[in-house]
Amino acid sequence: MTQIFDSVLSWTTNNNMQINTSKTKEMIFGSVSTANLPLLSTSAGSVERVSSFKLLGLNFDASLSWSVHITIIASKASKRLYFLKQLKRAGVPAQQLLHFYATVIRPVLEYCAPVWHYAITRSQAEQLDTKACYSHHLSFHSGHVIF
Repeated sequence: MTQIFDSVLSWTTNNNMQINTSKTKEMIFGSVSTANLPLLSTSAGSVERVSSFKLLGLNFDASLSWSVHITIIASKASKRLYFLKQLKRAGVPAQQLLHFYATVIRPVLEYCAPVWHYAITRSQAEQLDTKACYSHHLSFHSGHVIF
């Protein structure tokens, strides 16, 4: 791994660039023991080794279990569902509730789903389905809204 990192460092030097070690993270995926692996370092400092991180809105962990990601998006959806509930109590028409769901809640639940959905457990899928079904119940209680 250090050979690849050394070639990246050479490339950055040749192209008048530097690696920002405060923004660069190292994560080892899988069950490899990290105790025997040396930390990556540059002349500016060491690269932090992490067990999870967020990249482009996806929360990765070393085991690729997606549990951190599912927990975070379920929490985000819950907060937005509360606001949907408040809108319904305020008498907002069903069509506008549908619009709120489609533009504010559903994108949180479905963001990058092709990347992570195949690998989640049944309980994680149920956790997300509960949020989606609850929002449908709140918004479409009258049954007059058509998708």
